[in-house]
Amino acid sequence: MASILKVNTIQDATNSTTAMSIDSSGRVTTSTNRPAFIARRTSTQSTGTVVFDTVMLNQGSHYDNSTGIFTAPIAGLYSFSFNVLSDNDGSDSYFSTSLYKNGSGYARVQNRTEDDNDFGSSMSVIASLSASNTVQVVQHTVNVYGTTSSDDNYTWFCGYLIG
Repeated sequence: MASILKVNTIQDATNSTTAMSIDSSGRVTTSTNRPAFIARRTSTQSTGTVVFDTVMLNQGSHYDNSTGIFTAPIAGLYSFSFNVLSDNDGSDSYFSTSLYKNGSGYARVQNRTEDDNDFGSSMSVIASLSASNTVQVVQHTVNVYGTTSSDDNYTWFCGYLIG
């Protein structure tokens, strides 16, 4: 014989905050404390860790817009995506952009600029992180383009906890 558990809300045992809700249609929503962020670059930057200095969303404040580093608050699977527009100013060049986990390469994408045409590097990955693991985007060979226009987010980085 099967057991049936009927609940609408699951709460934290310590402070009774709602951790999960199930509505009458069966849709599940979780707490708004789930780590999530998106930030963009507002000016040109040289190679190295890309500092996405303007935060558009930073639920839980785990992305640091002064260092460009996201620090996982809890262990789990995380999704990360970025687009970095090159700013090569007049020469043909290959360039690569990496996602680093704990200071080491995790995934890399390569592209090429031609003349004064700037090209983007985009990536989406899933990473298994432990609490306190860090993730950052690193540009290896050409400058990074940024813009102050809030409508033109050419260089951005986002991530969130899947579960």
